[in-house]
Amino acid sequence: MKKYYLCFGITLAVILGLAACSNMGQEKIESVAEEKVDETEVSFELQSVKYRSLVFSADESPDLILEAYRSSMFHDKVIAFFGVIVHSNELAEVILKEASQYNVSPSLAFALSWEESRFNQKAINKNWNNTIDRGLFQLNSGSFPQLKEADFFDPGTNTHHAMAHLRWCLDYAESEVAGLAMYNAGLNRVKTGGTPKKTLDYVSRILRSSKNMEELFLEELSTWETIAEAEKEESKPITLIPMDSLALAWAGILSTYP
Repeated sequence: MKKYYLCFGITLAVILGLAACSNMGQEKIESVAEEKVDETEVSFELQSVKYRSLVFSADESPDLILEAYRSSMFHDKVIAFFGVIVHSNELAEVILKEASQYNVSPSLAFALSWEESRFNQKAINKNWNNTIDRGLFQLNSGSFPQLKEADFFDPGTNTHHAMAHLRWCLDYAESEVAGLAMYNAGLNRVKTGGTPKKTLDYVSRILRSSKNMEELFLEELSTWETIAEAEKEESKPITLIPMDSLALAWAGILSTYP
């Protein structure tokens, strides 16, 4: 009988031990699974923060057209590029100079001038309120009362005031869309939400032209950089080997022959 109880006790102990091991193993598996889930969640969270930062909080990229214009290597090429667009290198240089001074993207400046006057420095438009828009950027006589009539038609003066005003609109609005809308419809109408549809269409056309111009310029810039790199390689000085070294090398080669 004692032997029976002894066997029963040993068997029970073994069963309880196996059960405990099984529970420990299950707990370990669940713990590992939880760790994996946590790692996945952390990884996803890190990626989410990274992607959101890249998409929503990225710093404004530098304007490559302004950088090229300000460089001695591509300065004249940039003028020639926009000279083809406006049919005048002189006029292109005027707009580029003022755009650079006020840190306005040249593609935006040229697109604005195209929309306003088709690059016609003598363009005139009479408004319903008896004010008159004149020149390359259609400066309004009511908004610029200090200017004389001749000033409006002078490309340098017109562009100077246009770029200064556009820079103010862009800074105040903190976006190209709202800034261009202010340039066209005025500050109060945009601030109060009274921007007319024709102004929104106006902004859309300018941004589309600006984008197309910038894409074309970047293609040209890539070609210029390739050519400049090739010319740089060709202009590298050739290192000449002294004649004594050549003679010694030749002597060494000859000594290998029987």
